Amino acid sequence: MRIEALTEYLGELPEPGGWVRVESVLRPSHRTLHLHLAVCRDGRGRKRIGSWVVLCEGVREVNISDFDGGGFAIYSSKSAAARQYTAAQAELRWPESANQAVVLGTLYQAHVAEVDDWIPFERYAPVNPYTRIAQRCIGPAFLLKSYARRLKADGIEGRVTLKKSRVASKSRLRVIHFGSSFVVAERFTAEVKS
Repeated sequence: MRIEALTEYLGELPEPGGWVRVESVLRPSHRTLHLHLAVCRDGRGRKRIGSWVVLCEGVREVNISDFDGGGFAIYSSKSAAARQYTAAQAELRWPESANQAVVLGTLYQAHVAEVDDWIPFERYAPVNPYTRIAQRCIGPAFLLKSYARRLKADGIEGRVTLKKSRVASKSRLRVIHFGSSFVVAERFTAEVKS
């Protein structure tokens, strides 16, 4: 059944609602994930009221850092976590003469403003404490354009160039979010576990 069935089930529970806990995670293949979730009556998970299996297909990213999460939400392909995989790719360059510490601080501020903590800063920013910082980064165009705007506001000229080899994808990724964990995938289905 549709993944929305799980959110509808949670929404129909009387106050205080349901608490979602991850019981197990199976990864039968690189692009497939099975999440076994317990729905509990309270935040401590003492009173289990249901179990669900969520099948994630076409998985792009798995970030399960919290097995005793809480709520459960579904986000569209417009979320930053999904957009990074479908957006056109670009390269941002800035002058070598720019103060690199200022550049990194500016990129970080732009990053948090654009995507919060959905995408790790170091994924696209040139952060390596053991080498001299590069004067460029490669990543999703929407994010690098945000970086460039913030650099310009701080008086540093940044140039964004779209990468012809990585144009926007027509894939419709979605995100499920539970606690501080999330999965980005093409398809999600949910079944009540008996």
